[in-house]
Formats: sequence, structure tokens, C-alpha cells
Amino acid sequence: MKKTSSSPIDAPDIQNEVDSILSSLPTETETAVTLPSKGKFYGDACPDGIVKIRPLKFEDEKALLSVKDKNADPVGLILGRCVEGVSPQSLVMMDKFFLVMKIREISYGDEYLVESQCGQCGVKNPLQFILSQLEVKYIPEDFTDPQEVDLPGLGKKAKVRLPRVHDESYMAHASIMMDNLWRWVVEIDGNSKSTVISKVIPHLPSSDIHTIVKKLTSSDYGIETKARFTCDSCAAVNDISIPITENFFSVN
Repeated sequence: MKKTSSSPIDAPDIQNEVDSILSSLPTETETAVTLPSKGKFYGDACPDGIVKIRPLKFEDEKALLSVKDKNADPVGLILGRCVEGVSPQSLVMMDKFFLVMKIREISYGDEYLVESQCGQCGVKNPLQFILSQLEVKYIPEDFTDPQEVDLPGLGKKAKVRLPRVHDESYMAHASIMMDNLWRWVVEIDGNSKSTVISKVIPHLPSSDIHTIVKKLTSSDYGIETKARFTCDSCAAVNDISIPITENFFSVN
């Protein structure tokens, strides 16, 4: 009886067939965007403020689904995979939110559909955001980091630096932030020793603490993520921030 043998799979032929099936797909292209910070705070990484981003791919969505650590940051994962030109952990917050919105836009399109509950009557309202139309405010040329602020209670000046992505764990809750204000206050009355600053802050009056916190948590620059809607049910006016939920990086 003759022995038969199977022919080995011709890998080049298979690849040709795969390429033929995928030939109609649009070529994946990177998109260059200018950061709201204009790259001023990243050294030589992007001196012109331009970084490249790409749309999410199948492998990226798999990576998101495979994250089992409840403390893991899915947004940080996406930034690390889809941004080229700057370290995601070094991003100031205005740039982080800008890049998140832009990656979502080029991956799934302009429209982002969500539901928001009315603060007055509790009815959920369907909302539509057009991501490409969100206003972006770029920093002026004379913008500096850290920024000088007046502490009215102390009657002296302080310098407060911009929070970065790697600072987010210290801003998770108000109490944690209060315990870590010394991380962002880099100078008080000309003194830049962190050991001194950490001992001064607990003695500051409430007005000065509020001044520092306001500087940390508010910004006049970046992409506009706040919106206003009128409830379909009770006509109450609601102010919200665009929600970045677990479904943000998915098709509506």
C-alpha cells in the first residue's frame, strides 16, 4: 500500500489570499494633532507641540477587555498604545483629555451618544456630542509652569505646578488631595524645600487652601468638556461634563 503525505501549507500563498481579502480596507494612518499645551512642558519630546495619534485596533480592544486589575487605568492603556511623541505619564491634564477625545473621534467617528440624568427630576436624557466641534483653547506664549498665586490669608505668594497624569492617584479623593498638596506647591515665600512646604500647608487658612485647590483642579485651557442641556421632562437646565464611561472607547 502506498503511503500518502500531506503537502505543507504554502505560507506565501495564504498571505496573498489574506492580503487580497483585506485589500479594500482603508490604510491605517496616523493623525498629527497640536496639544493645547503646545508641548511647552515636555522638554525636547515635542517642541512644536505636535504628536501623532492613531485609531484603536482590534488588538487594543482586546487589551482593554483583558485588563483584570480593577485599579488599572484603561484610558492610560489607550494613551500608551495610540500616542506617539510624548510619554503619557508626563502629560498635563489639559493634554490628556484632549488626546482622549481625539482618539475616540478618529476611532469611532464624531458622534458620542450618552444618557445624563436630570438633577431636578431624575429623568435620563439622551445627549449627542459632536467631538470634532468641541472648542480647544491653546495656552498663550507667556504661560508658565509652575504658576504664581497669591495666598490672601498668609499674605504671601506661592508657586503651584500643573498636575500630570502620574499625579492622578493623589487626586482620587478630596482627602487624599489635601494630604498631598505639598506635591504641587513647589514654593512658598521663596522657599522651595518640600520638607518645609509640607509643614507649612497644614497651618494655612482655609482661603489659601481653596486658592491652591482651585488652581489645581480648574483650567482655562484645553478641550471644552463641559456642556449644558435642558431636561426633556421638566425643562430644568443641567450642567455636566462629558462622561468618559467604560463604553467611551466603543461604538455607540
